[in-house]
Formats: sequence, C-alpha cells, structure tokens
Amino acid sequence: MTVSNAAPPSTVRISLSNDLGTIAFARMVIRSLMPSLDESQEPLFYGALTEIVTNAIVEHQRIQTEADVEITVVTGAEALIKVTDSGTGFDPDAERTSEDDSGLGLMISRTVVPGLDIDSGPSGTTVTLPYPGVGE
Repeated sequence: MTVSNAAPPSTVRISLSNDLGTIAFARMVIRSLMPSLDESQEPLFYGALTEIVTNAIVEHQRIQTEADVEITVVTGAEALIKVTDSGTGFDPDAERTSEDDSGLGLMISRTVVPGLDIDSGPSGTTVTLPYPGVGE
C-alpha cells in the first residue's frame, strides 16, 4: 500500500494491494484527513466505505489482477472519497432479488450515503462517496 499527496494539495491518493487487511489502515488514514463526523454518521459512512473497498478488493482477487484498488480522498469544501477498481464492472441499476445477496451491501451504502455515485463499465468501477456535512 502506498499513500501519496498529489496536486492539488487537497487530494490524497491511497493505493491498496489486494489484501483485505489493508482496509483498516486506509480507514485510519482517511479519518486523519477528514473532519470528524458525529456519532450517528461515523459508523454509517465508514461502514459504507468499508463495504465498497471490500467489494473492490474481492473483485480484484476474483479476476486475479495485480492492479491496486485506488482510493482518492479530496478534502475541503467539496470533500469526497472515490474508490476505483479494475474489475469487470456491473450494472449498478440492476434489480436485486431476495435470492441474490450480491449487491446488498452496496444497496445499504446508497441508503446511508446520500449522493453516492457509481460509474461502472467493462474496465472497472468508480464509486464516489460525498463526505457528510461538507458543502451542505
């Protein structure tokens, strides 16, 4: 895993290997960069972030790629976090059925992070999570 500051100065990129053990460190770095959340928002936001990063790493493991999962943290007035993988993509608007638990965590993440955006295609997926309370 690498962490680097990039231009503009309010952007930090975190590259995660395909090891689920790297998620806790990434969360720690993100918490140190972002404003504190209240006790009701914090577990919901970071739970959603953890679910999305886990999905990306599991997809990389499934397709056996050595590519890193990239997390971009943007601070300031337009604070957000982007998680990008190099997986095979999926239809983010597909209906989920009760027999299919795939996508359940993403559905919950959409509920607890208003404005969550998913851009997915055959060369990967980027999920953008607006940071709560910033720019509202």
